[in-house]
Amino acid sequence: MQAKPETLAAIREHRAAVKFVPEHLYPGAPNEEIRVRCEAAVNRFLDEILTLLDHDTSKEEVLASARRMLDEFSEEDTEEREQADTYVGEYMRALEIDDSDIL
Repeated sequence: MQAKPETLAAIREHRAAVKFVPEHLYPGAPNEEIRVRCEAAVNRFLDEILTLLDHDTSKEEVLASARRMLDEFSEEDTEEREQADTYVGEYMRALEIDDSDIL
């Protein structure tokens, strides 16, 4: 699977962005410690995705990475789990992968 250059650029841009801050219906992480921990999990996922895409990965490898990242949120509050799901959905759509395949 190969990603378009603009898709890779968008993923890199999101990698650099601050995450788990208030947006749309998400109120933001309850405190900075939680925000940083959750952001780090998403950033590790993005790093892994970028590495996989550099090596012409398969859709299944991308989905497996997404599942592992979402598993890291099993102990987080519902709001953070849902926001992580939102982020993953955005990345999967950008990569033209049906995010319902994650389940």
